[in-house]
Amino acid sequence: MDEQELKDRSKAAGQMIASQNYEAALQLLVTVTASGQADAIDWNNLGTCYRRTARMPEAIDCFRKASTLDSAGIVPRHNLGHSLREMGFLDEAAQSYEAILRIDPTYEAAWRELLRIHSSRKDSETTAQIMVRCYEALGPVKGKELTVSGVGVGAAEAATAGMSEQEQNTVATFLKKRQ
Repeated sequence: MDEQELKDRSKAAGQMIASQNYEAALQLLVTVTASGQADAIDWNNLGTCYRRTARMPEAIDCFRKASTLDSAGIVPRHNLGHSLREMGFLDEAAQSYEAILRIDPTYEAAWRELLRIHSSRKDSETTAQIMVRCYEALGPVKGKELTVSGVGVGAAEAATAGMSEQEQNTVATFLKKRQ
């Protein structure tokens, strides 16, 4: 297959993904990636097709490959983190979101997901540290807004939902030290 035909297949697959025809796009992208000439976008798109057709292990492999090919790529890392979180691999998902924040410390979705992961674990110390880092990176207004949206319900209580009173106090103490 020549280079132009690969580009045409890749473009057609992108259009199929946009119209949610994931199986057809997957078939095209399998041939593109098998050529050895696929780029990070092709691998990310193939991962999206696998994820949308409930083939998570394959999706994760594709998102890892896309992340390797594009060392500054945020989208494949976000998709990787999302897929890992869905599969219950929370430590690896958190690492993926942390990698995004090393590239772009203002990437709000990564902050939101880190807050969700750590607050769901009821890890008050780590949640508080992430809240502080989020506030520092985005400013207090955006940081508070993100904390609320990242973990659900209302401001500080959202990040600490389900935590013991002692754990909630740990979060409050971390935040007060930063004000």
